[in-house]
Amino acid sequence: MTSTKKRIAAALTATILLATLPRIGRIKLSKLTSRDLQKLYKDLMEHGRIQTRSGKGNPGLSSTTVRSVHLTLHCAFERAVKERLISRNPTDGYQGPVHHHRPRLQQHHAEHLRSRYR
Repeated sequence: MTSTKKRIAAALTATILLATLPRIGRIKLSKLTSRDLQKLYKDLMEHGRIQTRSGKGNPGLSSTTVRSVHLTLHCAFERAVKERLISRNPTDGYQGPVHHHRPRLQQHHAEHLRSRYR
């Protein structure tokens, strides 16, 4: 595993442990619903940031991070269904937060830039 993948995995683990479990950890697994997860995702996007390192002042997690949380929970609940701990996966039928792609900057040839800004 590359160092970047390790950092991403560590950040996702921290998000699950520090932001997700405190919000839904008290709900019994058999009682957890899709609605509970929708509330979780909304709360994470609005107030999920543990440390406000980004200077943007947004207290919520990015849609990419929340989607990663959703996918992790989906896999965990699938495992619980296979092991017959729960009868159905509460993440089924819900796609998770929409991922918003940032527009990429267009790369221009140096000549084009020079001619444009003369």
